[in-house]
Amino acid sequence: MPSTPDLDDPSLAPLLPSAPLVSAHGERILLLSALPQAWAAHADAMEESGYGVVVLPPRLPLPPELEAPDLILLDAPEPKHLGLLARLREAGLTVPILVLCLAGVEGMPASAMKAGASDCLLAPVRPRELLLRLAAHLRRAPSKPRSALDAFGHASMAVRETDGWCVWQTALARTLMAEFFSGGHFERGRLPPELLLWMHREVLRRRVGAEPGELTVLPQLRPDSRPSTAALVARSERRLSFSLHAVDPDALGEGQWLIVLHEPAEESTPKPAATP
Repeated sequence: MPSTPDLDDPSLAPLLPSAPLVSAHGERILLLSALPQAWAAHADAMEESGYGVVVLPPRLPLPPELEAPDLILLDAPEPKHLGLLARLREAGLTVPILVLCLAGVEGMPASAMKAGASDCLLAPVRPRELLLRLAAHLRRAPSKPRSALDAFGHASMAVRETDGWCVWQTALARTLMAEFFSGGHFERGRLPPELLLWMHREVLRRRVGAEPGELTVLPQLRPDSRPSTAALVARSERRLSFSLHAVDPDALGEGQWLIVLHEPAEESTPKPAATP
């Protein structure tokens, strides 16, 4: 019987997809576990890959100040823990829920799926396998607004100052970045180079007391695109502006900034005055 390949084996790296191991948009992961220390290495791996991770004990109600997660990991070593899964689904929670259960407990995977699990992983699970499962389910999950800012036509994202890593973003920010930038950096979870350079300069300006400044960009064309003349004209009329805002480290985390995006309203051409 062939043995199961070790997904952490370096020799397999060229055969495994690299993109799914990295969060593209700083998705929030909620880990519900009575033994958080047992998942410390996995939590570190998720955070290093760009996910925001919150670890809580497996009980309801969840803290009211907790932001809605994009995916839940439920550590369920015994069948009784599946009651929490059923209650989460009964409460109308539709995000992917991955259940981590012990291989020796008979019938657990089937019971977990029946209770509403999106997937079931048998412990011990390797960090690399966990990251692959997370990415697979998050790709299939429907996109949704991340905050009330979207409802009012705003877009924002929290970005790590050191390397331009996007910790989280609103749905509208994701759409605008995809429409205006062609290099693929943002799809891999990082700011495009020109935006990162602006952010670093703006941070330095703020620290010496300069007035806040904005960056405005034109849409970039993808090298393989062949847009029509009408599409080019329409594209050339669009602008996307960025403004940088300091945030409370307790709210977003140390070393992070909030970037707000908006498309400036097109100035209407003044009509000539009527001849008396």
